[in-house]
Amino acid sequence: MITITRGWPPARRAAQAQNIRKTRPWLHATGPKTYHGKRKVRLNAQKHGFQNAAWRGLHAALKAQKRFLKLVKPLLNPALSPAEFQRLKRAIVAQALASAAKNRRYA
Repeated sequence: MITITRGWPPARRAAQAQNIRKTRPWLHATGPKTYHGKRKVRLNAQKHGFQNAAWRGLHAALKAQKRFLKLVKPLLNPALSPAEFQRLKRAIVAQALASAAKNRRYA
């Protein structure tokens, strides 16, 4: 009867295990070693990942929208009297202007 095995045969597996123990590949560095090599790869995540300029712009816009909605949410309460609504609106505008001024200072 022929049995079909998956993966490596036991002899090959044993030889590979012995080779790995002998060469110890986990001790060898895999990243760039020179200054120029490190400079070249340091921005890989920003170019190709979630840190590129388009992603950062989208993220900033979504955070600003979330802050705005958090400010405006109390105005959606139907139980507010017109006087309370105006008072709350003035407070929200003042807070938004202060936040914008603070953000401009660090830009």
